[in-house]
Amino acid sequence: MSVRTHLLATTVAALVLPASVVPATAFAADPLADVCSGQDAVQGTVSDVDGAVQAGDAQVRLYSWNEAAAGFTYESTWEPPASGPLDYCLPDLAPGYYTVLVKDASGRYVADTWAGSGGQMPTSTVTGDGTGVVEVTAPPASPDGTAATAPPTPALDVTVLRQLSNEGAAPSVTGLRRFGYGLSATPGGWNPDASTLSFTWQWQRVDSLGAARDIPGATGSTYVLGEAEVGNDIRVRATGWRAGYAPQSGYSDATEVKRAYSATGVRLAYRRIHATSRGRVRVTVTPSTAPPTGTVTVKIDGRKRLTTTLRSTQAGSVALALPRLARGTHRVVAVYAGSRGLYGSTSRATWLTVVR
Repeated sequence: MSVRTHLLATTVAALVLPASVVPATAFAADPLADVCSGQDAVQGTVSDVDGAVQAGDAQVRLYSWNEAAAGFTYESTWEPPASGPLDYCLPDLAPGYYTVLVKDASGRYVADTWAGSGGQMPTSTVTGDGTGVVEVTAPPASPDGTAATAPPTPALDVTVLRQLSNEGAAPSVTGLRRFGYGLSATPGGWNPDASTLSFTWQWQRVDSLGAARDIPGATGSTYVLGEAEVGNDIRVRATGWRAGYAPQSGYSDATEVKRAYSATGVRLAYRRIHATSRGRVRVTVTPSTAPPTGTVTVKIDGRKRLTTTLRSTQAGSVALALPRLARGTHRVVAVYAGSRGLYGSTSRATWLTVVR
C-alpha cells in the first residue's frame, strides 16, 4: 500500500475545467490531510527504468468497470502539475473497480501502458498484485451512525517502457545474393547505441508481390541462401532488446537472389581402352558453394549416350560406365542441365581411344 504526500506551492482557484479532467490538487503539509490517503481515491507513481517519469512526459487516464459493458470504460484524465515526478491522484471516486492507462506524451515511451504486470487493459475485476485493478470501497458505517475510517485504496504504480529507435542506418547485409552464398547482417544505427543492445534476427523471403515470410530456422546474423530464395528477394529483421525498453525491429533492404554459376568437368579413367572393354568416366559439377542437383548427360561424338541425376548426397561427383564403343577416337563431353539454384554448364571435351 502506498501513501504519498504532495506539496504544491499554489492552489488552483476559480478554474473551470472539463468534467473529464481532474486537476492536480494542492495538498496540506499534514500527510493525514492528503486527499489520496482515503479509500475513495486512486493514486500511484509512473516510473521508467531510470526512475520517476516527469510531469508532461505522460498522461494518466482513469477507467472504471462498467457492468453493462462487461469491461472498463473511460472515466477521467489526471492533469499533472507543471513539473516534477508524475505522482497522480484521482480523488472523490464512487465505490467500484478502477484501472489506469498511461499514454506517452513525449515520444520516449510506448504509446499505451496499462496498470498491471501484462501492460494490457484488464478484462476482469480481480484485484491484487499484478492485476492492475483496485477497488474503491464505501466507508463502513460505525455503530453510532458516523462515518468510519478505512484503509486507503492500494496504489496503482505503473512502469512504462522506453522506446528503442532504429533511427540511424537500417540493418545492413553483406554477401553475394546468389544461391549457396552466405550472407552476414549488422544491426545498423540505433538509439540507444547498438552496442548497448542485444539483438535477435529473422531472415525473410519476399515474393514478387512484396509479401514477406519468415524463413523457418533462419534466426542468426548469418544465412546461406537456398534454392527457395532464388527469384525472390531476401531481407533480415533485426530486433533490439534492452531492459526497461520495448523491443523494436528494423529491416534491411530487400534484394533479389539469383542463380549461381556451375562448372562441369569430365575425366576418363583410361584414355586408351580395348574394344572389348567399357570406358569409365567421372563427371564433376562444381557449384559456387552448395552441392548441386539435377541432370547430367554424357555425349559421345555429339550423341547423348548416358544420362543420370545428381543427388545432393553425391556432392556433385558421379562415376559412370560408358557403353562399348567402336574402334577409333571418340570425343566425350559432359553436360549439366542446371537446377533452380544453379545455371547449367558444359565440360571441355576429352578424347577416348578404342583399339583392337
